[in-house]
Amino acid sequence: QKKITADTPFAIASLSKAFTAMAVMQLAESGKIQLDQPVVTYIPDFRLADPRGKKITVRQLVQHTSGLTDKVNPDMTLDPQPKSFQHFLQHFHSVLLASEPGKEYHYHNPNYILLAYLVEAVSKEKFPDYMQKHILYPLTMINTKLMNTTDQMKTIPNLALGHYYLFGQPVKAKEPN
Repeated sequence: QKKITADTPFAIASLSKAFTAMAVMQLAESGKIQLDQPVVTYIPDFRLADPRGKKITVRQLVQHTSGLTDKVNPDMTLDPQPKSFQHFLQHFHSVLLASEPGKEYHYHNPNYILLAYLVEAVSKEKFPDYMQKHILYPLTMINTKLMNTTDQMKTIPNLALGHYYLFGQPVKAKEPN
């Protein structure tokens, strides 16, 4: 019920995947990663209950063809939500793949959480620091901030909140943390 202005802050949510992919591509262009190498090359702690998980490549994470899906890995309903990349990785130890890596497209947020961790592991910089230094500042996106949790969004004055349409009506959406 508030007017939106040019200064109204928004959470970019899944649009952040484009920025994460850009960071991955910067590292690929600089020769620090190879897109067709298995993720375990860069994140040795990445293990699934499914042995096919060892074959998941960086490119497959970027393209959402890892074989991970919301059905086999319902990340949004985890309670409690992982508090760190290490906690997030531990969760995968019990996950099976829905399909052979590279065979099917399934949009799945954890693909990009893994890529964010990969950026940290390879660059030796914290993900928010890497994003600010190598992407946001060069693009002069000086008012763009990274949040580790949705709880941090409460600190932003006048933040426009997300909504879903339900029976043609906008309904406030509570995001998982």
